[in-house]
Amino acid sequence: MSTPFEPVDIMAPVQWRIPLEVVEKIIDSAGQINFDPVRNENIDETYSMLCALASVCRALVPRSRICLFRAVTLTSDERASKFLATISNDPAFGKLVYILRIDCKGDQQGKYGWIYEGLKILPSHLTNLNELQYMDLPVLHPLFHVLSPKFSTVRSLIIEGSNQTFRETVQIVNGFKNLERLTFSYLNI
Repeated sequence: MSTPFEPVDIMAPVQWRIPLEVVEKIIDSAGQINFDPVRNENIDETYSMLCALASVCRALVPRSRICLFRAVTLTSDERASKFLATISNDPAFGKLVYILRIDCKGDQQGKYGWIYEGLKILPSHLTNLNELQYMDLPVLHPLFHVLSPKFSTVRSLIIEGSNQTFRETVQIVNGFKNLERLTFSYLNI
């Protein structure tokens, strides 16, 4: 039996005392702790926890990335720029995204330019995107109706806290040809 004071070869290969499948379940659970399909208020805590797990050991990186990129929330120009740079540099990350939230509540300056720039680039990178969520959208830019339908893999659309007219809302919905689920909440139409 080893003691805490015995020398340890830090270069020796990692031998899991817990099966890797169990460790992966733990990572998956960590990724689900604060996951709310409509609005995730604690996304930064989940993100920090998954980053910490990934930094513990190289063997944990792939599973942590799957959880980190499963649901992406864009709330500001800074966050959107970082995400767009990440998926532009390595398109494999874009394939991990199944849920994309575009949340304007976090845009304190109210410029929203990042939304339209993102909508120009994201559809070609997010090839497995299943759900798109628009939160607290401002009045829509005319390009919005042209760009949104490019998310051809989207099956679920959630629009929350929007100030769109009824006509604009119908235009948004009509752009998604493969839509199977539609959720509205807190609309002022």
